[in-house]
Amino acid sequence: MVTETGKKVSLKRADYPEQIGVSSKAIEALIADFKENDVEVHSIMILSNGKVAFETWADPYSPELPHAMYSVSKTFSSAAIGFAVDEGLLTVDTKLIDIFPEFTPKKPDPNLEKLTIYSLLTMQSGKNISVMADKTTPDWEKQFFESPWGFAPCDGHWQYISENQYMLCSVIHRLTGRCVVSYLTPRLFEPLGIEIPDWELSPSGIEAGGWGLFIKTEDLAKFVSCYQHGGKFQGRQVIPAEWVRQTLRRHADNSSANKLPDSQAGYGYCVWHCAGAPAYRMDGMFSQFGFIFKDRDASIILTGGE
Repeated sequence: MVTETGKKVSLKRADYPEQIGVSSKAIEALIADFKENDVEVHSIMILSNGKVAFETWADPYSPELPHAMYSVSKTFSSAAIGFAVDEGLLTVDTKLIDIFPEFTPKKPDPNLEKLTIYSLLTMQSGKNISVMADKTTPDWEKQFFESPWGFAPCDGHWQYISENQYMLCSVIHRLTGRCVVSYLTPRLFEPLGIEIPDWELSPSGIEAGGWGLFIKTEDLAKFVSCYQHGGKFQGRQVIPAEWVRQTLRRHADNSSANKLPDSQAGYGYCVWHCAGAPAYRMDGMFSQFGFIFKDRDASIILTGGE
């Protein structure tokens, strides 16, 4: 993307991996392992010390083509809330029913008083929405509020419900009068040099939130790098530093809700903690990943169809 000043914003590239502390032999071994096990990888980008050490795409995928992000979209929804919090529009303790008072039930519901922005961010809302829910209906908000409770919000339980992030996007619409892509454009997309992306919308025109974003591999790498560096990109503070810090904290215990070690290690603000390695990840279906390592300035971006 070219900014208003005419300067193209892109990640810096190393001349070769070892120049920034990455092993070419390790990269070769990784790719060989993918091929040997018939893993469908669409693109790989490895960053170290803020520069690209290695990048590759499998035909027909290419650097210029946006890729479906699936649940990596959730972290972008979280970032939108982070900007809104920083601008004083709400807090993580804001009750959802205070933003959508039209859904106040005639009979008091104590769970609604506990349903906050925080509980949505951390997958602790307690709302149990079926994956078979009819998405042709124009009112996903009504569907959310009328769905049954699986548990009381933030009572120690955890459940992965993508509609939590849809409600975050609906919150941005309600508070700003703008769509999330429009809201994020001057705050996130333009500073990172990301072309205005496509994002699947509900029938009422609100971003799906938990899925549906399409961006390029390097776009995701820029976003990941921003979180790697406390919200800064190429020295400029883009995402509020405190929001990045809170996002990467372990807010929820998901150990009893999953069977795989990498899905039991904790959950932040739409970011997973990894098991067996000091790392976080943005995680989307079919192997869309943004890995952020804690113990060194390094990250790995993957897109795929696995």
